[in-house]
Amino acid sequence: MKTLADLKRAIKVGTKILKVDSAIKVETVGKIRTVDHVQGNAFTMDKSWMWWEKKDCYEIDGDTFSVYIRNKPHTHENLVGTYKIITE
Repeated sequence: MKTLADLKRAIKVGTKILKVDSAIKVETVGKIRTVDHVQGNAFTMDKSWMWWEKKDCYEIDGDTFSVYIRNKPHTHENLVGTYKIITE
């Protein structure tokens, strides 16, 4: 994956996602969650909503993507989470 459009295409019901890093919810790092609902503006993992942000909030590299707080520099303190899509 290279773009937000690629990421949106990769996220489907049943996709497993590992949280690799976070500055906000460190207690969730290392957990694998499963996508259970997808719609145009968001998706849910284990019944928790994750809203799509503007493309400037993302860094995408292969099967890993990071989400940062909107309108903030891409530094660790502004990292909502780094996630890895688990492919089986």
